[in-house]
Amino acid sequence: INLDIDYCSSIFGYIGRHVPRKRPQLLIEGVSELKLDNILVHNFGVDTDRYHNNYWYNLKNKFKNSLRITNFTSDKSKIENYWETIGCNCILGIYEPFGYTICEALDRRMPLIVSNIDGPKEIIETVKENVTLYNVDYDYEKDKTNFKNALLDFLKLTPEQKQCRAFKARKCLDRFRPDRIIIDWNILFFKILTNEI
Repeated sequence: INLDIDYCSSIFGYIGRHVPRKRPQLLIEGVSELKLDNILVHNFGVDTDRYHNNYWYNLKNKFKNSLRITNFTSDKSKIENYWETIGCNCILGIYEPFGYTICEALDRRMPLIVSNIDGPKEIIETVKENVTLYNVDYDYEKDKTNFKNALLDFLKLTPEQKQCRAFKARKCLDRFRPDRIIIDWNILFFKILTNEI
């Protein structure tokens, strides 16, 4: 994994398919409505080829100059290029069952804008002051307003602040690492065997 993050980058990334709960258009629409012409949005891992999904073609045509789209791929060079060029990864949507993307972004020391939904908010609970949170709303227009406010807050940060926060935020992953999980399981088994629980 390349950990050379460009904290000065004006490319904002989002990883994911087009499903209603993900709201992948939130990032590009927010950037467009705020007239942030210096920001490029990169939607990575989309589902145009596999599902013949016109959604992405329509979105790309609408935002020709500010949206980059990369189809789902296992090409490591394309994956690393995504992480090397963006300066922030956005975790969007009203429901997130797994949280793999947020963990990878944290591990790479990537600055984050994160929705405060179940899953992501548990992952970053101990370091939430080091990521930019936005309040999810089921009403799409309200959700977009909340995201735009979070985006504006993020843009106030200096590259040095982004880097500092990203390094601190990574610490929340420590409890998910195998050596830590082994210790937690040993403690649990000991409590079971000694009737402490």
